[in-house]
Amino acid sequence: MSIDVITDVSDLAPNAAGDTSEIVALVDPGALSLDELVVQAVHGPLLADGSFDESSMVTETMHHGDGGTYRGTITPSGAGPWGVTVRAIPTHPGLSSIYDTGLVAAG
Repeated sequence: MSIDVITDVSDLAPNAAGDTSEIVALVDPGALSLDELVVQAVHGPLLADGSFDESSMVTETMHHGDGGTYRGTITPSGAGPWGVTVRAIPTHPGLSSIYDTGLVAAG
């Protein structure tokens, strides 16, 4: 499985609090079908070392379009450097949580 984030996340203004941005990702599910994936945009403020401030991260579910294209929106809630990544998580209706597999691909 692979993920290409099509949106240039460097275009997100560092002081974009309240500004909504569209995130587009192309997901290749590999041996899985697209119906077996939950695709999410994870975003939040960045610390000085470039990592996410995990206490303030937000997860938005992205919606499947044509082929493996997924779209979603993010709205930074604070000023300063803001990061975004996309992740795909394999899932099945029989699981109690999407996180039960312990597997994730990030892009």
